[in-house]
Amino acid sequence: MRILGLVLLFALAATPVPAQRRADAELPGLGPLRVETGAPETPTALQAQPPSSPRGDRFLTRAATGGLGWLGGVFVGGVLGYGLLPRCTGCEDPGFEGLFLGAIAGSVIGTSALAAAPALGDGCRYGDRFGRAFLGTLGGSALGLLAALVVNHPAALPVTTSVAASAATLGCRGTTPEAGAAPAPPGS
Repeated sequence: MRILGLVLLFALAATPVPAQRRADAELPGLGPLRVETGAPETPTALQAQPPSSPRGDRFLTRAATGGLGWLGGVFVGGVLGYGLLPRCTGCEDPGFEGLFLGAIAGSVIGTSALAAAPALGDGCRYGDRFGRAFLGTLGGSALGLLAALVVNHPAALPVTTSVAASAATLGCRGTTPEAGAAPAPPGS
């Protein structure tokens, strides 16, 4: 029943309301009063917004995909580390060390791989984007660890990691053939 109520609530909230006309009224003792009813003059989120810069779109897209890569990498790396790395037999938590190390490695690889995945028309090869994202991820992980310790909030780590990976790929541009060299075949 709750789900049906939420669906109805969102359906009604998304229904556009037609604009109303201006009405003039007169209040006793105050004179004429003009009341504006209807759509506001400022644009809303549902109205068309001016396009943002392509560079900003590339940054946000790669930061978002890098964040998804961080989450997936932590999970997959943790599971693989727990299953593949040796466990200490006399420890309180056998397998925790493997889980922890696998999660760290998975987060770095996952962030780098997914932050570099979208080409977004910059002309840069995937290997170049991955290398830049990998270096950005390492730096962002160090900054994120410090930030997480300072602000005492673990969300600082994935945010700084994915943002640094995205920022590191911003300067990546396609290479142009040298003077006199044959042009690269299409699709390379």
